[in-house]
Amino acid sequence: MAAEPEPKPKPERPAKRPRVQAFDDKIQERLAWGEMEKKYQAEIHALKEKLRNMKFNNDLQAQEAEGERRKLAQENEALRAQVRKMRIEIKNPGRSRKDEKLVYNLTQKVRDFEDDLQKTEAELADA
Repeated sequence: MAAEPEPKPKPERPAKRPRVQAFDDKIQERLAWGEMEKKYQAEIHALKEKLRNMKFNNDLQAQEAEGERRKLAQENEALRAQVRKMRIEIKNPGRSRKDEKLVYNLTQKVRDFEDDLQKTEAELADA
């Protein structure tokens, strides 16, 4: 068996002066705080992004709910109008075909007379 050479011990660094050691310790402490602060800032950023996404989703849900509410309100109003119309139709008996024709002819005569009246007034104004 070959004898392995013993590893040489690393030379020891000379001891630092107390104020240099204190400065070095403060630097190490600040670096550690800086690393922790980076982690905290990353976590804060992630939480803020998550909050923005939640607000956006809530806004979308609120807009969808508002649209649905408006749609239901319109449908409700249409149904109420239909019910009112049906109640009126129930109270007023339907006209016969003969009555409808009579009403149409009478409205036509009224229009014709109005036209004749306007023509006559125009002739009188010219005269």
